[in-house]
Formats: sequence, C-alpha cells, structure tokens
Amino acid sequence: MDPVNLVGFANIFAALSPGGAFFRVNGMVDSAAQSRGRLIAGALVGCWRANQPAWQPDAAELDPIALQLLTSGVGALVWRRLRSSPVSTIQVAEALHHLYRLNTVLAVLHRQRIEQVVSFLRSLSIELMLVKGWTAARLYPDEGLRPYSDIDLVIHPRHFAAAKNALRDSDNQYDADLHVGFAKFGGGSCEEIFARARLLNVGSAAVLVPSLEDQLRILAIHMLREGAWRPLWLCDVAAAVESRPDNFNWDVCRGGNRRWTRSRPGVRRRS
Repeated sequence: MDPVNLVGFANIFAALSPGGAFFRVNGMVDSAAQSRGRLIAGALVGCWRANQPAWQPDAAELDPIALQLLTSGVGALVWRRLRSSPVSTIQVAEALHHLYRLNTVLAVLHRQRIEQVVSFLRSLSIELMLVKGWTAARLYPDEGLRPYSDIDLVIHPRHFAAAKNALRDSDNQYDADLHVGFAKFGGGSCEEIFARARLLNVGSAAVLVPSLEDQLRILAIHMLREGAWRPLWLCDVAAAVESRPDNFNWDVCRGGNRRWTRSRPGVRRRS
C-alpha cells in the first residue's frame, strides 16, 4: 500500500482554529498560524496506524497547539504517540490522556445507542445504512482513539418518511441524524450502494455499512463539504486509504465520476 503523506496536508492545518477559520493579517497568512499548522501535521503523521512512527516532542512543541489538539478530535491519537515520550506526564499530555479515557467510555455508550435505534428501525423493515461515526472509528486500532457522537443513518428514500415518523412518534428518545439517500455524501445510486454494503454487528444489532470503496468516498466528500478544517477527518481518509485491500475498486470509489482521477493533496494519483 502507498502510505498517505499527512505532512502534505500541512497547508490545510496552517492557521487552524477551533472554528475552522484561517488567521490572516493584511491578507497574508499569519506566520505563527503556519507554524502551528506544521506542528499539528507533525503530531499526526501516521497516528492512525497500528504501528505509528515514533514522536519525541518537547513541551515547547506541544504548548502552542494544545488548544487545537484538545478541541479538534485528535487528542487521543496524539496521546497514543506521546505515551512513551519524556513529556507524557506534563499537563498538556495528561489532558490528552484524559480525552482518550473519556473516548473509550463514550464509545461503549454510543454503541448501545446505535444498537437501540438500529434495532428499532429494522424491526419496522426500514432499509438503512450507518455511515461516518462508528464506521470511521473502526478504521483505528482502538475505539478510544477516534471520538464521535452523532449517529448518521442513510435511509433509503422509499423508507425515509416512515423512519422519520417512527422516531418522532416513539415513546423512546432515539437520537439519530437521518439522511435521505447519499446526495450529501457524493451521490450515487441508492440501489447500488445498498447492494454493495457490508453487514456488521453493533452489539446484537446487525447493520449495513458502506463498502470500503463507498466509505472512502463518503469520508472524503464529508471532509471537503465541511471545509477540511478538522484534522481528524484527514486522518479518517488516510486510515481508509491505507487499510484498503488489494482488490479495492477505484472506479466504484469515484462513483463513476472521472473528475476524481485528478490528484488530491496527500494522496497519490491513481489512473
């Protein structure tokens, strides 16, 4: 597999803020923000891998990016790279470790929520697919590394009204974001995407998740739609690219759209 070069995303990280805005002074990118972008990129290189590269930062490298690491969803990933370093006991590192522990606990609760809402909707014969969130977290070596809270369910258009009404009228307070088809995730035929889906278990509930090709497209489109301000989304795409099997079908991933053959930052071009 060709590795994803996350350092190539450093310009996207440059001037990163919790709100996703770019800091500019007189129309120019602030050099301090550029420096923070490079530090964040360096902190995240290979962090999605089971055997991530060693990183031995000092406190001076962590302090300027502490807020971004703590608020952009990558804190646990960075902690995993820090845990054997000399700075693992400083205050910032301890805060990142706390995020990892919190993510691990919340992952159990989120899986229970997914199991409940999926079981409920499937009992009504509603055709659905779980995207993002839990499916992205599965790309990482440990479920505490990738936080999520939303339950995103793509509902087949012919069942969308029934699903929406069922959640509204239920005595239980099911929490899920319903999407009608895949229009906001790069489009494509619902019939074909559902036909390619994988059936996985979340607790006792069986749920469809996208094929590996469709998942990569969904993660990439979501990242781009949101402005790519969150470094966690870049890590999701990198993890999806590097975990693809040898028979991965790039034509399916592109959804038949040949424009996706053009180069994208950090990912080597495919013919």
